[in-house]
Amino acid sequence: MNEETYKKLTNAISEERLAVYKADGADNYIALARYIYNIELCKSFYPLINIFEVTLRNSMDNALISFFECKDWNNIIPLLSAESAMLSDAMLKIK
Repeated sequence: MNEETYKKLTNAISEERLAVYKADGADNYIALARYIYNIELCKSFYPLINIFEVTLRNSMDNALISFFECKDWNNIIPLLSAESAMLSDAMLKIK
């Protein structure tokens, strides 16, 4: 990679974001390689995060069903108007 390409990438990503990858004195190219490696590492965690999120959401739903003894717990819990609107919006998006 030439210097011009690196400068374009730095402008797009930002010098501040890349600074953490240079903290130990690494040069620009090592910093960019570390940044790209970090992206790949984060991608590898996505399936686990997805499974955790679904499991957590379902566990919370089951706990609320048990607590309220009602499958439609979201219709009986007391909500502020803003919270009720957020819930309605979410339900519309799901449908």
